[in-house]
Amino acid sequence: MACNRANPTKRSCCSWTDCGQCSPIIVAHAFLKCHSFSLGKPILFYRQINMQSEDGKHSILKMFPTRPTWARTRTAFEGNRYSIACDWRGDGEVFSYDENRVLLRFRNEPTPKTLMYGWIRLPEFVVFSENGSEALRFRRTRRLPRQLFPILTAGNQVGQLVQTSPFYTSYELDLANGTKWKLRLPLFTIGFFGTSSDGGRLLFWLKSHRLWHLVVEPKYDSTVLLASLAFIHREYLRHG
Repeated sequence: MACNRANPTKRSCCSWTDCGQCSPIIVAHAFLKCHSFSLGKPILFYRQINMQSEDGKHSILKMFPTRPTWARTRTAFEGNRYSIACDWRGDGEVFSYDENRVLLRFRNEPTPKTLMYGWIRLPEFVVFSENGSEALRFRRTRRLPRQLFPILTAGNQVGQLVQTSPFYTSYELDLANGTKWKLRLPLFTIGFFGTSSDGGRLLFWLKSHRLWHLVVEPKYDSTVLLASLAFIHREYLRHG
């Protein structure tokens, strides 16, 4: 079926009927434009949904086998929409669908020479703003019992990320303003979620291993939060 990039409001441009010629960003952009809010509640609150495209093909999404309280009670929310694209060496970007531009770019320093890296010395994860200046840096300072990653900007710590599961499925993010996020990446599912100590919500799901979609409530959106999710994406690929 032909992909209709000229009119991304039609279902023929969605990911499960993609022509195979579009880049992942274009496909993801079209998918979110069509279905981010119209199918928001089924995606948020049900383990399995069926979506039918115009040519009769079906796609089944299984999401959130372990759902947070706000999902179990079916409390809907809308938020800012992003994608996080990352390759196996840790290079990538954060793209805003609402602003239609790249907000952040990131990479490992130094660049790893193999796909299996970090067992002895883990490269620092550096995030750059849109103008190319360094915005944030993640540096591992503790390996055991739980890996600890201070988040630095211009040498000052603005938060820290702690890996709380040996299977890399759970993280805690402590921000300098006192907000604490619990981020969960359940096994055997494509849907991940996060909740904050002051009621913030976010969810992200996998288009592929290298491309994640993200929705976060505007009140709780921040550069540090987006950079932390990009860092978790790198860790997911590094161990996956």
